[in-house]
Amino acid sequence: MTLHRDTDLAHRQLEASPIVLREYLFEALAAGGHRHVTSVLQGMADYLLSDPVGRKAHKVMKNDPAAILAHFQDDDRLDERWREKSLGAMRQKIADRREAWHMMVLRRLFKGTDAHEDKA
Repeated sequence: MTLHRDTDLAHRQLEASPIVLREYLFEALAAGGHRHVTSVLQGMADYLLSDPVGRKAHKVMKNDPAAILAHFQDDDRLDERWREKSLGAMRQKIADRREAWHMMVLRRLFKGTDAHEDKA
């Protein structure tokens, strides 16, 4: 995966982006923007599940964007039911998908190894 931005500045910006978003959401909650925050968190989950770059973000970034979701899991300023049902489900789905993608890659690697051994 590449965003074709290989400068040091671009890499630092990439690593800082989850931290900046988390702080922005923290401030939005403090200002009473609960709906906005839940919408952004849902969008983040959708991005991590469906976007080709988002699906691989945790592999190339030191600051996993999914940690933003975890950060707000216990934030009492968000509705408790939403945190338990929706946010919890989003986090679990991301974890499950990442595990499934990882297993799929491993199967491909082992399948490729077996095919290579058969030719030898």
